[in-house]
Amino acid sequence: MNVFRPGWSWNSAGISAYTSATPVIHFASNTHQPGLPAEPTGERRFNDIIDAYLASPEWANLAKGTRRTWSGIVERIRDEWADTPAAAWSNPQQLMEIIRWRNTRAHQPRTADHRITVLHHLLSWARLHGEVSINIATNIPRLYRNGTRAEIIWLEDEIARFCAAAPPQIADGMRLAALTGLRCADLIGLTWPEIDDVKVVRITLKSQRRRKRAIIPLTPALRQLLDELAIRHRRPGVNTVLVNSWGRSWSVEGFGHGFNKIRDAFDVRHTDGRKKHLHDVRGTYATRLVLLGLSDQEIGDIMGWSAIQVSEVRKLYVQDDAAVRMISARGSGGWVGCKVRT
Repeated sequence: MNVFRPGWSWNSAGISAYTSATPVIHFASNTHQPGLPAEPTGERRFNDIIDAYLASPEWANLAKGTRRTWSGIVERIRDEWADTPAAAWSNPQQLMEIIRWRNTRAHQPRTADHRITVLHHLLSWARLHGEVSINIATNIPRLYRNGTRAEIIWLEDEIARFCAAAPPQIADGMRLAALTGLRCADLIGLTWPEIDDVKVVRITLKSQRRRKRAIIPLTPALRQLLDELAIRHRRPGVNTVLVNSWGRSWSVEGFGHGFNKIRDAFDVRHTDGRKKHLHDVRGTYATRLVLLGLSDQEIGDIMGWSAIQVSEVRKLYVQDDAAVRMISARGSGGWVGCKVRT
């Protein structure tokens, strides 16, 4: 069969030439003339599939933060399998190679699982576009067993110590997180036009495609904090609630780095040894809403959680001794999160 592709071709005199679009005749035999370069097979490699995936609309449609996180993993996949024949990915035996690759990060189970998530998405795209016949990364068991962090929250004394040691701009973010329950990207992206006299209304970045709104009641403590943040130095045209020391809006990376630096200095961990994240402040906010008397359904509507998730937080932190600590903190002014206890 004659096909056109870049590569070596042969003329009637047996002279080879490399051209950009030359008809190449494929023979059953793969032998070649001695002394002349072997004709490239043109076999498609996994590297070609990766390039096509990164140029696809499916990749472009991922959230910016997802692409930023996944791009590093995609390059690790490329490093591992760039030269693997594309056909190998339709062979179930390749699954053993995937498991071997995953297990090189078995000591970091969440990282290992994240690798499989990205590879699965890539292979789903490849199957959809006829590059592979199956997605052999489907139904690979996860290594990370403690998948829920519902039991992890920041306690009031931890928030107070954090804010006392942090630069004011980082402390502002912690305080706002504890009074709104917003994720990091929404926290630093929150703008003044999204706040009115009784509530904060924001289209959450994680849910923009579904146009999901976070509606957060403006409690007295939140109103007091916003009054403080409104007079922070900011550059002309900057309308985000949180600003960095230069009066500019934060980037996710910049705020996250600053937050983690303070967190690590205090080595703030849960009782099982896991580090506490900024995201875990959402659990603190949910607990505060429980203590305000809201129902599980009402809290779920605010947090974007199911009523079952809220009931787990209620059971863990309102029906045990932790509730006593939280209530005591309310009486000492800890709800704003930065009052140093004496």
